[in-house]
Amino acid sequence: MRLPNIAVALPRLLAPTGTAAPTRTRRSRRVADVARGALTPDAVRPMTADHARAAAELHRRYIRTGFLSKLGGGFLRHLYAAIASSPSGFGFVCEDDNGEVLGFVACAENTGKLYRQSLLRRGLFMAFAIIRYLVRPSCIKRMLETLRYPAEVGSDLPQAEVLSVSVARRARGRGIGKLLLKTALAEFARRGIDRAKVAVSADNSGARAFYKCCGFRLVLTREHHGLPMNVYAIGDLTGRLARREAPVIPATWADAPEADRAVARDVA
Repeated sequence: MRLPNIAVALPRLLAPTGTAAPTRTRRSRRVADVARGALTPDAVRPMTADHARAAAELHRRYIRTGFLSKLGGGFLRHLYAAIASSPSGFGFVCEDDNGEVLGFVACAENTGKLYRQSLLRRGLFMAFAIIRYLVRPSCIKRMLETLRYPAEVGSDLPQAEVLSVSVARRARGRGIGKLLLKTALAEFARRGIDRAKVAVSADNSGARAFYKCCGFRLVLTREHHGLPMNVYAIGDLTGRLARREAPVIPATWADAPEADRAVARDVA
């Protein structure tokens, strides 16, 4: 069965009932709407290597619970440039009318394969960026644990993964995180991937609430870098895209528990 093109299908998925998908001739107006809080699918565009610096800064500033944040902006910049250019990776960004990146999402069709492709493409640059950490045994141990994670997390879980979602603090509460995640899930489906997972630190209440509100369900809790990590999964992505149905993310937060809504709004 041939799946619809995401460029055609996604606006139809997200457009309110009875409205037509927006045309590209109004792009500048739509992007400006993001700053005012009105979001449309075309406010989001594919992440390229040119967005890597902005994505790295958003990761460094707002994703503080993971090990990668501790490796610095230089490493993260090369990592996101590799993700954007690797066959197994992709991402999306949301920019304001001045071209500033308000948020991003990064994903992998297969996390282990993406790591290998990233090392082949930018491994030397990454190593140079973290050379001062390579003398620390604890840091080397965590790097090896990160590389082994895709194989150890469980063969029964989806290989596809949402690696990171981050939104600038000043742009939160407008649904940017939710729109980025919707776009990423639709792209998974367009690539023929039916299920995806995301790993979140067990003590990151904001991220846990966000993914639960977006339809992910807890499937596993395991130790990672000596700390508990929750793994969430979502399914039926290709079926929903083929049926022109929206992803399982609610149109509003009304379906989520009140405590989760309060935290998730701050994340998204």
